[in-house]
Amino acid sequence: PPEEAEEFASVCDLDDLLEATNSTVAVETLGTGSIDGQDVVKVDTGETTSSGEPSVASVAVGEPHYILRLDGGSEGSFGFSAFDEPFTTKAPPPSDVFDLAGLG
Repeated sequence: PPEEAEEFASVCDLDDLLEATNSTVAVETLGTGSIDGQDVVKVDTGETTSSGEPSVASVAVGEPHYILRLDGGSEGSFGFSAFDEPFTTKAPPPSDVFDLAGLG
């Protein structure tokens, strides 16, 4: 929805994302689990979703302690993988591009 465009745009801001995930404050541990065979500890990020659910980071137990997944409850989640591996990108065709500026 157009009213959520600004919130969505902040998810795509790498600097904001890294600032939020590189916190040095104490966090609450919520449990343990496994993601793709890697043991993780689940921690409360201190952030909440627009629906009030906690945002949870799953952090690799083994070093390096990468964040493997960020969960936002019913609003969805996204994972991180292929750390320190080279990659290439390809721009999508114009027909697949959505311009958030056009929302208002």
